[in-house]
Amino acid sequence: MKLNDVRKLAVRQRMRVSFVLSNGHDCVVNEQGVGKVPTLKSKPQFDIEEEFASAHSFVLESLDPGAPRRPVTRRDLEKMVAHGPTEADDPHDHDE
Repeated sequence: MKLNDVRKLAVRQRMRVSFVLSNGHDCVVNEQGVGKVPTLKSKPQFDIEEEFASAHSFVLESLDPGAPRRPVTRRDLEKMVAHGPTEADDPHDHDE
């Protein structure tokens, strides 16, 4: 699983996926698929893809009102990514 896979998932599922970097900062992949480190004040001294590869736990936050934040393991996230998009995820992906 690559960071790009999680970016696509975040966009499709309208959620944010966060994980902790080795320096203690949180990285958030938002619903637009953009990875950000909100507390970072200077140029990063790390590779976000490498940091993602070493992360073991994640927190999912749906944009739906009232939806709880949900901790998941890497394995859980890999299953979500492997599931891939469904017709319900992309209403424009159908035969006319």
